[in-house]
Amino acid sequence: MSSLYKKMNYVDGITIINNEGTILFTIKFNQDIDKKIEKTIIGKKLFDVFYNLDSSNSTLFECMNKEMPVEYIGQLVKNPYTGDTYTDNISFPIKHDGVVVGAIELSKSIVSNKSFNRKNTDMNSVNSTINLTPRCLDLGYKSIYTFDNIICKNSNMVKLVEYAKNISDSSVPVLIMGETGTGKELFAHGIHSFSSRKDKPFIAQNCSAVPENLLESIFFGSSKGSYTGALDKKGLFEACDGGTLFLDELHCMPFHLQAKLLRAIESKTARRVGETKERKFDVRIIAATNINSEDILSKGFIRKDLYYRLSVVKIEIPPLRERIEDIELLSNYFAEKYNSIFEKNITSISKELMKFLMSYSWPGNVRELENYIESSILSTPAWESELKAKDTDTQFYNECPKTKPMKKILEEQELNLIHEALLITNGNVTQAAEYLEIPRQTLQQKMKKYTIDKLKQP
Repeated sequence: MSSLYKKMNYVDGITIINNEGTILFTIKFNQDIDKKIEKTIIGKKLFDVFYNLDSSNSTLFECMNKEMPVEYIGQLVKNPYTGDTYTDNISFPIKHDGVVVGAIELSKSIVSNKSFNRKNTDMNSVNSTINLTPRCLDLGYKSIYTFDNIICKNSNMVKLVEYAKNISDSSVPVLIMGETGTGKELFAHGIHSFSSRKDKPFIAQNCSAVPENLLESIFFGSSKGSYTGALDKKGLFEACDGGTLFLDELHCMPFHLQAKLLRAIESKTARRVGETKERKFDVRIIAATNINSEDILSKGFIRKDLYYRLSVVKIEIPPLRERIEDIELLSNYFAEKYNSIFEKNITSISKELMKFLMSYSWPGNVRELENYIESSILSTPAWESELKAKDTDTQFYNECPKTKPMKKILEEQELNLIHEALLITNGNVTQAAEYLEIPRQTLQQKMKKYTIDKLKQP
């Protein structure tokens, strides 16, 4: 028993995450903390809520990486709900069949920007509190989203969802590509939940969240004595037998491990570190990356052989700026969601704010939009019924480059190419058509569309 654990005669809160950093469960005993926070942060990424933390300074991640309890005295945690708080905490890894599937943290606030009421839970009641909610630990091995969680009306997105449903029952690997915040994880959960594997394990592993020297033992397991401190334990492939293994940020995986991953996928066997025995498994692989398809091979992020094996089924999710019609739908959905969570009285979004939402380019995609709506509703007075734009929003909008519709961008590029071809060929339509590698008749039609006079080229 650690010295800190013995000193913590009470706790302010308990938090449980899975091995990818998603918050599965939290409870706050401090009476000065708004209880609505508990249901607000469930399902969010730990580092999205506590924005000053990352995998290098989070005790929850450290205890998972070390596979042992980790304690910290006086850690600063920042979040939009309680402000800056200093805590004493102790984190424990959660294992299932020898595999780390998450972590639990007990925390005690010591300094805050609020005056804390010390009527908190004593340590003797912590175990009974956890035992009342055993299902929260199951979420580390189960999908928690379905296709219903993908909110869209954009025709390309609707087709992608239907396509994902159609391939769900197959066992072939899937590669999901898209910018950060577009919803790659939602698609992975949805595919598993819609498949015949839905009652089997679903394990999500972020390849960037684990130190390189631990990746191999995490994926393939280890045998006792294979390296200092090694124990007999299953890897992710064994633990996920019959289910789906979701590998997020695949491009962060070292090349030598990518080769072993490819071999495991093709042979459907895995060898623990320090063993020669091959162990069979039946696991569907879904991988995700935010690197675009042009760069992922040309810049050497993923081995070509692995890329071609994983991309048997490839799903490329468009960024939010390319599906403008989804912005209003998502904005209203998030407004309704957080209006209920924060018990506000918002019934509509102002025209001015909606204009801003529809015009902004959203580099952080759906995640950024959700965080913006959440923050706006949180800061809106209880008597307000309309969500309005703030001065900072309109100022930011005026300073931002405006996003053009894709049709307009393509037309401008096409017009420039035609002008260039006609300039090079001195207005000769036949030669310009050959230069553009299109039929002469097609070029004439486009010149008519853009009212281009071949005799008056700039």
